[in-house]
Amino acid sequence: MNKKAERLFELTDIGYFPPSRPNAPAKMQEIRETLRNGYRDIRIKLFAEHYSEDQLDALLNFYESELGRSILKARVDIENSFKIEMSKFMQRLDPDDDGGIGVIVERKK
Repeated sequence: MNKKAERLFELTDIGYFPPSRPNAPAKMQEIRETLRNGYRDIRIKLFAEHYSEDQLDALLNFYESELGRSILKARVDIENSFKIEMSKFMQRLDPDDDGGIGVIVERKK
């Protein structure tokens, strides 16, 4: 496995497949671990295929810099905020709409 591509993954992964909860059933933990490993291996393979050695070096230098680390932190913050905002948005969809994706309704409290 390409060590530079592997390091780039380690630096830039924002946790799309976090570990299972410790109290999750063993089979669920096994499936989640398989997904995490597959996700990781595929990303690393694609980094190695699509980036040259010079590009990998440049990306590693950038993401290991103070500015790069601050951008990675912002990406995590954006992703977390997006999940919250998307959840709020989804709560506004009308579950009774059978015409497709749903319509936005104002829910009465």
